[in-house]
Order: sequence, then C-alpha cells, then structure tokens
Amino acid sequence: MKQASTAPESAPERGREMLDERHNVRNLAPRVRAFRLCLMCNAPLRPASLDEIDDRVPESVRECHTRFVTCDICRHVFWEGSHWKRMRERIDSLA
Repeated sequence: MKQASTAPESAPERGREMLDERHNVRNLAPRVRAFRLCLMCNAPLRPASLDEIDDRVPESVRECHTRFVTCDICRHVFWEGSHWKRMRERIDSLA
C-alpha cells in the first residue's frame, strides 16, 4: 500500500502559512509598518532622489521607477518593483 507523500513544505509556503496563523491569532495587519527597514541590515530606510542613487541601480530601473528608498548603513537601494507589489498584496490581504 502506497503512503501519502510527506515532502516538507517550501520556505515560501511555510512563511505564508505562518503569516496566516499569526493573522488568525491577532489582527496584526492594521499595525504592519512594511518597507521601513532595510532587508539587508535592518536599519531604517529613507527616501532618496534619483540623482543620489543613480550609480547604485540598473539603468532599466532608473527608466521605469521614480520613487526610491535607501539605507544609510549598507547603502542598498529599494524601489517599488515586483517584490514590493507581491508583499504589498500579501499585507493588504491580511487586513
């Protein structure tokens, strides 16, 4: 007799499951302050002008985006790309 597969969940699947569990325990969505801390070093992010970050982002990004934030500690630059959109949709779905 064949048993059902017990393959482990992928990290993204488990992450989504954990968020759902948290949301069910307490409604955290209204208090989420996403996109305020650097994903690389956890320092606060601040708005940045294109002139300021021009040498740190690909040309294709500079052509498509106008809003940027940067980390003063590790100098990483973030913009509202596909990752941001997916995360925003996920957070909004919890509200």
